[in-house]
Amino acid sequence: IADLKTGPVEITATPISSFLRFGSGDDVPLGKLKFRGGLVLTSEHKQFGGWSGIVLDDAARRFVAISDIGVWMTGTIDYDGDRPAHIKDARLGPLLGQDGTILTRNIYRDAEAVALEKGTLEKGTLFVSFERRPRIVRYGIGDDGVEAATGAIELPKRIRAMRRNQGFEAITVMRSGDYKGRTVAFAERLYNKDRNHTGWIWTKKGVEPLYLKNIGDFDVTDIASGDDGSLYVLE
Repeated sequence: IADLKTGPVEITATPISSFLRFGSGDDVPLGKLKFRGGLVLTSEHKQFGGWSGIVLDDAARRFVAISDIGVWMTGTIDYDGDRPAHIKDARLGPLLGQDGTILTRNIYRDAEAVALEKGTLEKGTLFVSFERRPRIVRYGIGDDGVEAATGAIELPKRIRAMRRNQGFEAITVMRSGDYKGRTVAFAERLYNKDRNHTGWIWTKKGVEPLYLKNIGDFDVTDIASGDDGSLYVLE
């Protein structure tokens, strides 16, 4: 990755039409959710893959993705009706430190989640969370993609309790409600005394813990904020 240059990347996208591996997924009960489709993405680029986090714009077209080897990708999703069909205008590059150099050590480049802090995915700021050396870093995004890091936000007191490969796994910025604009993050697996999942919210008073009911000992994988102030959790 030390010689990775920012530039366009060719991607082959194969649609996933069913939620089930075999047969039709249209009749699968998913509660309030409807399966709109998916894509299997492949590329001959040697640094393509390992995508661990993605953030979409309000139209669910423009995206920024990050990988667990310290690579970012931007692009646009094309749809066939309401189903994702293709990826176009994709660009790929390395995540950079505050000094503008590529994150080459594995312990520092294990990025797991990304969220839009302010602005848009064309010109704004992102939060990227890292797992092995837990931290949440701010990045600008502009015409050429994700720019060098500009700093990190305050860490919670229980940071030392995170296991090496179970640190910050999920992050979002609240879109509405009493905590609009506030950052929320969860560890992949960090239980409290009641064996519930541990997360944090960054408020005016500082970093405050919050807890998510543990159902079945599944690990937290990602989170997203809804327009009504709700929080969606993927396990």
